[in-house]
Amino acid sequence: MARGATLQRIVQLVKAEARLNTSANAGLNAEEMIRTAIARTYEGLLRQHDWPHLIERTEITLAAGQYRYAIPATVEAERLFEEHAWVYYPAEDRRYPISAEEITFAHYNALDPDDTGGRLDPVRLWMLIPDEMIQVWPCPATSGGKLSFRGLRKVAQLVADADVCHLDDRLISLFVAAEIMGPEKGQPKLAQAQALLANLKGSLNKRRTFSMLGDSTHELHRPPRRLEVVYVRGA
Repeated sequence: MARGATLQRIVQLVKAEARLNTSANAGLNAEEMIRTAIARTYEGLLRQHDWPHLIERTEITLAAGQYRYAIPATVEAERLFEEHAWVYYPAEDRRYPISAEEITFAHYNALDPDDTGGRLDPVRLWMLIPDEMIQVWPCPATSGGKLSFRGLRKVAQLVADADVCHLDDRLISLFVAAEIMGPEKGQPKLAQAQALLANLKGSLNKRRTFSMLGDSTHELHRPPRRLEVVYVRGA
């Protein structure tokens, strides 16, 4: 029971849990069905819980006169954390807190980013805008500042035999085996899977509750507010 198993290994675990023929040649259609179920279950569990071991801190380097930045490709754009974000200025060796808040016309009317006099350090606000971008305010006056925030690491889907699973291999195999065995025969496996999920959640994060249906009583994070209409300044 561990993370880091390959897709090939999880296929074998599912066969064993579901009491299927573990031979690699035992039905190509069945093998493909198992792989599809594993990939779907894995993706669902990844999306339904903020697994603490997948949370990482990432940085965006600020540039003078630039107030829109691409979200780093290593994190999920829709799963960024508001808490504990800051801006660090190496020249000052100082960190400033930054809030996730909607940036409005009023902000840019107060400090015009197209006017060098309207640029100011430190950056105080950040928000998501379409096309996986982050917008900050005020527009940075100097280059080199670091916008630092936390997010869920982006992990690859399970497609090839050697692809690595970042969740507990037995958790995946029990849920998939229960699905294959059906509502009646698979009920004991489903109960084991749900118990294991509860145990893992309790060990990794005691502050948050979670169900397979995606309902939670406490959210660990909220994504920064997303602007639906992007303000584009005319020439």
